[in-house]
Amino acid sequence: MDYEIGVGASQTTKEFVNALHRYGDRTREDCILRVTVFSEINNGNGRVGYPELISFIASTLEKKYKKDDGQELFRIYKPCYRHAYENAKLLRKKRMNAKKSLGTQEINFDDENSISFTEFRIFIVLLCVYAATFDIFSSVSIKDMGKTRNEDGNNIQI
Repeated sequence: MDYEIGVGASQTTKEFVNALHRYGDRTREDCILRVTVFSEINNGNGRVGYPELISFIASTLEKKYKKDDGQELFRIYKPCYRHAYENAKLLRKKRMNAKKSLGTQEINFDDENSISFTEFRIFIVLLCVYAATFDIFSSVSIKDMGKTRNEDGNNIQI
């Protein structure tokens, strides 16, 4: 894995990342796995749209865990999907704009509603990072905002 989930992460985050991280890792075996999956879910032109990614996430979680557990993990981390997708696309735009500014490639955004194979890996990495971040923010309750704990575990107002 290119990154580690902290020991303080919730069990659901660990399960979510465990089911998906291999599609974003850089090992030879994981790259072969990513090629296989991408060829199954792409829309025939070497690109994958948001609906296909959502189906991929849901089916991967349901295959890895019992159907109900997979569906629950899918539901919990749903707020992360669109952000990872949009930011994977944004990285493409930045890369292409850099190439255009160097005069090496004409910019073409004909298909802004899908991602490429390279962006698929970035999407998975971002999705795992966003899931861990979502886990952190979800663990903070409103009543604990503005408080910290001393060594005894008692709240201290800050």
